[in-house]
Amino acid sequence: SSKMLKARAFDAAKYRDNATITADTNSADEKARFIEQTMRLLKSVFGSKLNPATYVVIAEVPAQSWGYDGRTQESRRQPA
Repeated sequence: SSKMLKARAFDAAKYRDNATITADTNSADEKARFIEQTMRLLKSVFGSKLNPATYVVIAEVPAQSWGYDGRTQESRRQPA
């Protein structure tokens, strides 16, 4: 049945949580804490159904390579 397929897919699923930050804005300790707290949250939600092969990925993007409201993060750091 459809419900059975969904349950099997969930049990076998591997999860990956992606977070994007501006490069050089967070310390190694802050990133480690974020990863730990994210895993704690996922475990509290999914419990034993959470696959051990679950990843939390922090991608650090250079400030000139991404933006907000039409401006790069780099330009937002500069005084107006």
